[in-house]
Amino acid sequence: MRKLSLLVSLFCALGSAQAQCTPDPFALLPLNPTPADTLLGYVNVPFSQTITIKVPQDTTVTLPPPLPSGPYTLNIIKQQLMGIDGMPSGFNYVCNNWGCTWGGGDVGCWNISGTPTQAGVYSLACNISTTIQDPAPGISLPNTPVPVSYVLKVSDANAIEGALQANVFGFANCKPTPASDMTTLRFSYPVPGTLTLTLLDMAGRTLRTEHLSCNAGINELPWDIRNVQPGIYLLNLTDGKKMLQQKLVVQ
Repeated sequence: MRKLSLLVSLFCALGSAQAQCTPDPFALLPLNPTPADTLLGYVNVPFSQTITIKVPQDTTVTLPPPLPSGPYTLNIIKQQLMGIDGMPSGFNYVCNNWGCTWGGGDVGCWNISGTPTQAGVYSLACNISTTIQDPAPGISLPNTPVPVSYVLKVSDANAIEGALQANVFGFANCKPTPASDMTTLRFSYPVPGTLTLTLLDMAGRTLRTEHLSCNAGINELPWDIRNVQPGIYLLNLTDGKKMLQQKLVVQ
């Protein structure tokens, strides 16, 4: 019985370690952020980026000769993240489920994290395979992984101060870090509006959600964290189309 209990505890611990991201509920596109968005990191500063995937319900395909060309609208059975090539040394990724697999119509995510040790530009090739229903009995389509590449730009730590640009949606490190009682949220947005800020623990559980009114340009807002226990947290900032993420260390 004790051995069984230990195995159950180990399984639960591994499952908890695997679920390290939460999909962005406001994501509208198949991938958020999109591959067109440059991911920003800084030397010796912990990096963490969650990518949300929205799997379509179906897709349209044509078949090569001599098969009837179609087009055919077929259901997507699943998409799977097979691996990520090109990550800096010491970087890892985890998904919100075992196997990094999502069915047609599902919303999921993976989180890329690590602490870069040198500046540079990295191409992160996320290899995604897609399995769709057979177009006809005896005819199966290949599900060869297709790389979706993101650019990770790592700059020197002293470049953080200049990371915010008034006409771009950006999210810089909170000040101070580590923080206690109060911290300052530092972000930029091109127009006046309302952004949603979510505080998550490192297991991806939502602890707090707030709506922030922002001005056009660079914003610095004091944020009360007196009720937040010491530890390491994630802050997600979204405008409903794009989500940015920073770490918050509370002491």
